[in-house]
Amino acid sequence: MSSAGPRRRYWRLYRSSLDHRVIRDELLALPREAYAEVKAAMDDVEDFGLRASKRLRNEIREIVAGDPAQGTAYRLLFAVDGREGQILLGLVLFNKKTQKTPPRYINLAEKRLADWRSRRHRSEA
Repeated sequence: MSSAGPRRRYWRLYRSSLDHRVIRDELLALPREAYAEVKAAMDDVEDFGLRASKRLRNEIREIVAGDPAQGTAYRLLFAVDGREGQILLGLVLFNKKTQKTPPRYINLAEKRLADWRSRRHRSEA
């Protein structure tokens, strides 16, 4: 009998219905230093759990990486998915310019999450 603990969480990045790798492309377009900071924040969520993030609305959470004073801070909005909650699904990445996350980004994250899940369920049918 295995006494393995919960499965480790891992990141997946949103793809559109046309298989556009939106978040991956945005990550790769970041300056090298910013990319490293966002990746480190993503790793923190994998390693330390959701306490390394902030809940925004319903299932949408965010991590902030970079230096807001330098104008190089980025937010990654994500949700937990998968049967066992092991998938951290990156939904929206943008440059942080305000103290509060603009609602349009949260709305976009919710729309992408619904799209992702609807396509997953269609493929399981």
